[in-house]
Amino acid sequence: MFVMPVYRLGTPTWAEMRAQVAVDFNNIGKFTSPFNATGTPTVTLPCGFTSDGRPIAFQLAGGPGTEATLLKVAHAYQQATDWHTRRPPGI
Repeated sequence: MFVMPVYRLGTPTWAEMRAQVAVDFNNIGKFTSPFNATGTPTVTLPCGFTSDGRPIAFQLAGGPGTEATLLKVAHAYQQATDWHTRRPPGI
């Protein structure tokens, strides 16, 4: 099992996303597209907020057939933390 970010920093704003796509489309999927392309199972979980309130997430990736294990680990993480219940400021 691998633990990796979803984005380099917090979730980009739409303006940041458009700017990144204009420079290099691969920037937006840098950490997720390899798993999408290979069909590797992943699960994404919240783990915090940036200083301006945008969500931060990480992903767990496993080998073929590890979906049940990934979901068990994700469930254990959510039982041990409360990130999945928090909302960004102002929402």
